[in-house]
Amino acid sequence: TFCLLEVESYLNENARITAYGILSMLLEHCPRLITEMTVDIVGFGHCGKEIVHLLEQLEVSVRIITKGICDTNFECLLYEDWKYVEPSDVIINTAPAVVINEYDCGRWKKDPIIIDLSTGHIGVAEVVRNCIQVIDAPALPDIIGCQSAAFCYYQHLIRWLT
Repeated sequence: TFCLLEVESYLNENARITAYGILSMLLEHCPRLITEMTVDIVGFGHCGKEIVHLLEQLEVSVRIITKGICDTNFECLLYEDWKYVEPSDVIINTAPAVVINEYDCGRWKKDPIIIDLSTGHIGVAEVVRNCIQVIDAPALPDIIGCQSAAFCYYQHLIRWLT
């Protein structure tokens, strides 16, 4: 059976489309130029890496939040340590788990904009959604770049069939 989620090249291309979608979301929802903002990327998998790469090219200040070792030149924090510092202006959650809860929301001095890429809207606890701007974007390539996403899917399906 054919499963795109097991094809590395598809995952990388889909992540790149996701990063472009994040750029679009930042331009649409941020009150300042994105180069003047700081961004926390929660999760450093396929999507997290592509988002960081794109924001790096735009000279955006990025901090990576991860559960493990972060092999990059960017500032990295372990998820457990991040819970005790102030968030950046924007938090982009790429992790498929609850990463922001009511405790976080209550201790922050500022209200970041949160873009949640997690499937099923699980990255941000429901109670947090009542006090902070949360933008749900679980299928961002389908929302922002549907033609690009469809073409990417088509190319990989044809490769598999031939």
